[in-house]
Amino acid sequence: MKKNIFFILSVFLFFSCEKKLSNSDVEYVQQNIKPFTDINDFSFEVSYPHFKNYPLINDEIQKILDYASLLANEIALSKTYYTSSMPDTSTWFVSLSSEEPEIVGMTISILFYLSRYNGITKPFTEVISVNYDAEDNKILTIENISQLEHADVLNTISKFCIKELEKKYIDDNDFNSDIQWIHDGAAAQIKNYETFRIQKKGIEVIFSPCQVATQDTGIVRVHVPYTVLKK
Repeated sequence: MKKNIFFILSVFLFFSCEKKLSNSDVEYVQQNIKPFTDINDFSFEVSYPHFKNYPLINDEIQKILDYASLLANEIALSKTYYTSSMPDTSTWFVSLSSEEPEIVGMTISILFYLSRYNGITKPFTEVISVNYDAEDNKILTIENISQLEHADVLNTISKFCIKELEKKYIDDNDFNSDIQWIHDGAAAQIKNYETFRIQKKGIEVIFSPCQVATQDTGIVRVHVPYTVLKK
């Protein structure tokens, strides 16, 4: 009971603090990198925000860029090998883009979309998030969005997401998923909840394709209201 009361207080203090960022506080520019290789019919393009006054969030974005670069290099080398034995005229690609940063109080949330196509499997898009607390200058994870033990937060969010996913894909007869798939992909494990976005009325959890439903279903989003976390 004490933990629940403490969590309610921490949520309100965290998201109702007097200090608030505004769009003018978050200066960023979109940068584009042209394809880095001369391999025919391969492209690597990125577009991402760069923040003038927040080096820590830029460091996190750089990690995503490094990951995209490694992926692009692997696919480019794969195309060189593949086309040497079997000509292929389709354009293979890796692209990284981002949504407009979402600002709530002193937090900044950004969603990145890392897409790739290797000429063999279907195009695939992975979603990556960065959540930043400008007041405490730290990157937020599901573990540290409150001062409760992360297992409590995870269990609450997991139970809610599973219930919502079952309603959408099982109860409504949308057979793009099954109960076991949902329970595995939305289980209370950190790896399942690395991608989320802080919003004014709750936390948006994002599941990449194939995590809780078929790849054709695409990106799956579940909005978890703060009222659920306060129970």
